Amino acid sequence: MILSDSDIRLAHESGKIGLEPFSESSVQPASYDLRVGNQAAISSDKQVVNLATRGFVEIKPGDFVIVSTHEKLALDLSHAGRFGLTSTYARKGLIASVGTQVDPGFRGRLFVGLTNLSTRPITLPHADVFLTVEFHALQRPVDAPYSGPYQGRDELTPEDIRVVMEREYMSQTEMMRTLETLVSTVNSLKQSINWRLPLTMGLIVSVIMTTVTLVMTLVVTLAL
Repeated sequence: MILSDSDIRLAHESGKIGLEPFSESSVQPASYDLRVGNQAAISSDKQVVNLATRGFVEIKPGDFVIVSTHEKLALDLSHAGRFGLTSTYARKGLIASVGTQVDPGFRGRLFVGLTNLSTRPITLPHADVFLTVEFHALQRPVDAPYSGPYQGRDELTPEDIRVVMEREYMSQTEMMRTLETLVSTVNSLKQSINWRLPLTMGLIVSVIMTTVTLVMTLVVTLAL
């Protein structure tokens, strides 16, 4: 059963669902909004940003960041959560690249990986709503509550930071520039070379193979 707004309030008041800090304005008809927290690790800039100080994080096209939630969650053994990006940021081109399940017994902040699939930078302001979480009431408490590596986390770990800093990829911006250079080169050849069929076919095949390689590079990168 998905909890309604009144169910969420009651579950929070009774201590079954911890939301710290709790905000009435974040309670939605059947979900609760989570805000951007204080930390973000950015792959392109190779740095960890204090969002409380800077005020925002800019996610470049093709870039990957890990962002913490402002709220800490605590679920008892009879409740689970399902979260996802708000439609506002999904429509701008962001996708979340982490699991959506918050298991019963979980305690701590969520750390969410985000990738910008658009061709323009996307700004994520500190304390802005970017996730929404549904809470589900289970028919009976679980026998084995969550006890994984993310239990009780309050900030990015050295492993999180290492993964982001070592991430290598070709951004969409770089890919577009490479394709533009390739097209420009082909156009120049058209004007300066007396084309023959074998040469023409060879160049066409080369262009197609290069384009496919670039597209596959982007797909593999975003899937990591």
